[in-house]
Amino acid sequence: MSDHNDMVQLLRAKLSTAITKYPTGRYGIVGSIPLALTHVRQSGFSEIRASNVWDTEAEVIAALLSVGVSEFQLSDCRWYGR
Repeated sequence: MSDHNDMVQLLRAKLSTAITKYPTGRYGIVGSIPLALTHVRQSGFSEIRASNVWDTEAEVIAALLSVGVSEFQLSDCRWYGR
């Protein structure tokens, strides 16, 4: 295995991707968030990246799968893809 692949595996082991359900009933991603599933928002004088937000958990799952993330934690703490 290459050094790059070893580093990616190590980072994934340390910081996994998880779906969270917000108090509003909508869903987002926490942890290791794919850049393609974020947006830039203004925070004071700086810009930060934040997770996109979806209406259903199924939409988040589809979004994660569409960018190649096949293993992540669901909002009820079960694992998808393990």
